[in-house]
This record gives sequence, C-alpha cells and structure tokens, in this order.
Amino acid sequence: AVDCRRHALGDRLVLQAPGHRVDDAGVGIDIAFEAELAAQQVGDDRLRKRKARQRIGDAVVGQRDRVLARIAAAHRHAVVRHDRRHAGVDRGNEGLHVVGEVAVVLLELAERVMRVHAELLRAATRKVLHGQGDLGGVIDRDAKLESDALTEIMARFDGPEGEAHGGLTRASCSRVLGQYPRNTTIRNTRQFAILSAEELALIAAKMGLETIDPALTGASMVIAGIPDFSHLPPSSRLQADGGATLVVDMENRPCTLPARPIENRHPGMGAKFKPAAKDRRGITAWVEREGLLRVGDSIRLHIPDQRAWLHLADARKG
Repeated sequence: AVDCRRHALGDRLVLQAPGHRVDDAGVGIDIAFEAELAAQQVGDDRLRKRKARQRIGDAVVGQRDRVLARIAAAHRHAVVRHDRRHAGVDRGNEGLHVVGEVAVVLLELAERVMRVHAELLRAATRKVLHGQGDLGGVIDRDAKLESDALTEIMARFDGPEGEAHGGLTRASCSRVLGQYPRNTTIRNTRQFAILSAEELALIAAKMGLETIDPALTGASMVIAGIPDFSHLPPSSRLQADGGATLVVDMENRPCTLPARPIENRHPGMGAKFKPAAKDRRGITAWVEREGLLRVGDSIRLHIPDQRAWLHLADARKG
C-alpha cells in the first residue's frame, strides 16, 4: 500500500510508505524511533514527578515530627515548671509549644471533670446510714416530737404508716400564713422529714456537740452521700431499691420545736439548734409511689430537667 500526500515545499506528489514520513526538507525520519523517544520523555517526566512528590512527602513528615517533638518538649517543660527554650527561638515555634501545653491542660481538665461527675453519681446512690435512728417515726406528736428508731417504714400514699406526720391532708401552719389562715385543711406535702448525715454533723459541730441524735429533731429518715442535701430542687425524686419513691417538697426551714428535746438531752444547747441548722435542716417530702423503706437501702436521686425561672430574683424582691 502506498500513501500519497502533498509536500510542503513543492507541488508534487510524494510516495510514502506506511510508518515513514518526509520532513519539510524532504529528509525521512523513522516514525517508530520518534515515538520511542516520546515515550521515554513521558517516562522521565513521570519519574521526576514521583521524586518530587516523595520529596514533598518527606518534608511534610519531617515537619510533622518536628512539631510533635516541640509539643512533647513543651509538655515536659510545663510538668517540671521550667522552660528550656532559648531567646533566639522564633515566635512560630513558641506558638507550637503553647498549643501543645494548652492541649495537654484541656485533656487533663476533661479527665478531672469526668472523675468529678462519676463521683457525684456514686454519691447520689450511696446507702442510707446503718444504725439506730436512720429511720424513725413520731408516733404521738402531742406527747413528744422525738421519733422512735425503726428498722423499716411502710410508705403509703398518706405518708409513713402509723406516723404522726402522715395523712393526705394537714392543718396549715405558720409556714403558709401568706396563703391560708392557720389550721386551713391543705394537701400534706410534709409527710416525711429527711435529714442529711453530713449536714447533721455540721449542725452538731456548730452547736459545740460531738454528735446529735436525729431522733431529737423528729426526723423520719437520715440519708448519707448527697451533697448540699437541704437544697435539692423541689420535685426531685428519692427512689429506694424496692421502688418506694418520695417527692421533695422543699427545704425544711429550722424551727424551735426541737429545742426542748435537745435541751433535755444536752442542757444549755436547745436554743442553739435553730441558728446552727440554717441551710442544713434537710427537706420535707411526700409519697409518690408506695413501698417499704429499710435501713441500709440505696437511694437514687432524680433531678428535674428544668432550668431556673428567669424572673426568680425579681419576684423575690417583691
């Protein structure tokens, strides 16, 4: 087969075999050889690109290692409380040190917060204290305020079974004179009077006593392990192992009623109870679910998922 084309410099036809061409000067060049040269050139270009990428990669890895080394050095400097960096170091490198220190501090803080949260969760489920007076009942309030030590209490919807603080309703007292005339029949949200063992110890210390028997205050229960117990949010739940559940009404404000039994047991101390018990008197509660409460039960605290009212401070100003 013969190809036919017109020469660039002449007006004549040139016979050309396949795989061969004629240049502008009429000199023939082997096309296969030229293709081989072109392929070699492409290969050389690719090799140069691979080497360039490798050099870039090595530079990145090297820079990363240097950054990690600087951060590690900054961490060591922070731990031993001195800095080995000399005055000639540039501000960029100094910034890397600072970033490393901050990252380490943040991690340490996060771990501490997690430990605190875990401890609070454990504290909120610790056991009711063992021993006399951990559960108690005021059988006849007219006869005495002191509660009798019990090993278990049946919590009914109308309160502790057989206890003077029980009942679905009660006569209003001086605590709610702003809402009702005295002795108005109202819902009884004060079926249980619950104290904190830790706060009771603080009351005793402030009064100058080594300990104080919770029975002298007319307490229904004493619970250990929940911090700032007297200020639990209203409507919090205290749930025992067996399912018995008490709803927190509010802080139980100190009164003078325990003064007499305390005075009888500790002469000269009765009048000291009310001021010493401020912010530590425990809470009152009512039964939401019936069940048996035993000395040694674990109590789980449930807190309402609700923020504070935005206008609380203004409302309290009157």
